[in-house]
Amino acid sequence: MSDMELLPRTHSDFARKEYWDEFFTKRQEKAFEWYGQYANMRPVLKTIVKPSDRILVVGCGNSDLSPLWANDGYKNMVSMDFSELVIKEMKQKHPKMQWDVMDMTNMTYANESFECIMDKGALDALMATDEASVLASASKMFQEVDRTLSVNGTYICVTMAQDFIIKHILTTFCETFPHYKVTAIDVPKDAGNKSPFVPFFILCTKVAPSSPALAMIRYNGKSFLDNNAEARKKWLLHELEATQWYSMSQLELKKIVVGRQRVIELMTSATTGLNTTPRYTIRLVDVHTQGPNGTCGVFLVPQGREHEYLFATEEGAMELASGAGFSRFLIVSLGRTHTFESLEAVQLELNPKIMELSPDTLGASEKIPYMTVQEGLGTRNIVAQGTSALSGDYFIEEVDMHRRLIFLSNSNTIQTEILLLPPLTAKQLKAKKKKQGGRVRFDTNYLAFEYHKSIVALLKMYLELKKPAAKHQSLLVGLGGGALASYIQATMSNVAVTAIELDPEIVEIATKHFGLQTNSNLQVVVDDGLAVLRSAAPESYGSIVIDVDAKSSHEKTAGITCPPLEFVSEASIQAMHKALNSNGVLFMNVSCRSSAMYKDVIAKLRAVFKAPILELRASEQDVNRIVCVSNASLDLSSWRQPLISGTAPTLPGFDTDELADLVGLMDLAE
Repeated sequence: MSDMELLPRTHSDFARKEYWDEFFTKRQEKAFEWYGQYANMRPVLKTIVKPSDRILVVGCGNSDLSPLWANDGYKNMVSMDFSELVIKEMKQKHPKMQWDVMDMTNMTYANESFECIMDKGALDALMATDEASVLASASKMFQEVDRTLSVNGTYICVTMAQDFIIKHILTTFCETFPHYKVTAIDVPKDAGNKSPFVPFFILCTKVAPSSPALAMIRYNGKSFLDNNAEARKKWLLHELEATQWYSMSQLELKKIVVGRQRVIELMTSATTGLNTTPRYTIRLVDVHTQGPNGTCGVFLVPQGREHEYLFATEEGAMELASGAGFSRFLIVSLGRTHTFESLEAVQLELNPKIMELSPDTLGASEKIPYMTVQEGLGTRNIVAQGTSALSGDYFIEEVDMHRRLIFLSNSNTIQTEILLLPPLTAKQLKAKKKKQGGRVRFDTNYLAFEYHKSIVALLKMYLELKKPAAKHQSLLVGLGGGALASYIQATMSNVAVTAIELDPEIVEIATKHFGLQTNSNLQVVVDDGLAVLRSAAPESYGSIVIDVDAKSSHEKTAGITCPPLEFVSEASIQAMHKALNSNGVLFMNVSCRSSAMYKDVIAKLRAVFKAPILELRASEQDVNRIVCVSNASLDLSSWRQPLISGTAPTLPGFDTDELADLVGLMDLAE
């Protein structure tokens, strides 16, 4: 019978005594070394355990570990298991060794009886699930380990590091028991071992509570120093999860699968501070079974350009990779908050991982070329970073006089971008009678995103068509970094904008880092945009602009990234309709990859407004569509007539042709 046939059918089987009795019977006394052979573990064990140490092997099963370890000169050893059957078997095979039937959650050994407690898969077997009762049993086991382990002794846990198991280990030995220093090491695999899983040594050494060693946690020779136990735990979790995931992916990726794309993040370690951002992000693209230019090629994306279509989207990456002509193409983006010396240094650092990610068709003497554009690695300056309770981790970076707001949850997308102006010279300051120079200046006439240009172009055209007598009141739901609000404020003096933003941290970022300034033409309110819409008095606004990202993974999985689904419910659209005056217009940024969902949004808008719906898509590559619907009559000919007659309005940052192109792309929504 094969080993695979003997594996548990469900995870819960691992904890059943009856399962293990049946398992050992089926093995017919053959040791099942699925966590690694003693020969592979021996080099690590010899550095930790002295031959004179008192050793306890818990959950020993019928593994050859105990007898082989004893034959290696470690004679002071006790092995125990709760299966009477397996202990009886091992006593018959190795009568000179001590074998005990015992429950590792309730051991009868005296306090501090052992310098080493060895656990090869026993905890994994005990912790079949993350149910409360199972976690309680594991905690009892750890208490017994702590009780029976002597000072300076080590608990050696060999585990596959399933997420809830490794979290429970580290929570216990980094936080609950603060008198342990923790080290993790990969268990070396046999040459013929094709398992995608990596077993780990987790070494928990009992030391004096005042020991300075407690602030240091280690993994495979790397170390992380922090007095905060939670930070040490997080660091090691990152390391182990990355190793396990990478190992599983690496085996799968040995074969070329034409059309496949995979994003792989490569983490790094630091001796102080927890850097949870990837050092490199690799987009792997399989293009050809036999590429005309070779098996594998690498493209290094300059810093600050990773958000561009060719590098950030599956369609763009396939276009770039197809043109390169390799079987597999690896598009590498360089991580924020990391520094890179040169192209040569990056290549040297990446080479081992690139070789691991190359397909098995790579020839023994075949070289993997590295490519980039003329600008090389580019430069990036992180101005600020932090965490918002609502929006998560963020970065504010500067690239070539452009300041950007990036959220870690969607690091390939720029949330806000604004153009910086050079500081005023001393002569300019004198002419303007200003005393302080060197301040950051912002170009409020700059819009980075085509869909923002689409919104202001349509708003400007609408105002020209309707020519409101009084100041036009506009509600902007979704402030972001404030670029759109600042542009309207700076370029349309007859428009008063009220911007609604749910996240107060974002308002602070917009004000502190992106030059947002409020006045009579721009007010910012921290509130729920939907709540504001639903409570608005009838006919409050001449225009409403909805520019809000969907946050939940459910919405993104469903195929919509803007706006959140609740904004396109019938009740929400009714609220928008009611809040607009008789000539009012709604502009909604809809980013939706699902055509069915997009049609559903259009159908709901049409049902509520009972009016034609115009849409503008700035380019074929842009998934953002600006949907425009009004309480007044809208038709394409009236919007385009000023362009035909040459009376179209102009806007700062736009030339006439660009405005004409944008409005010319407008069409009736299906």
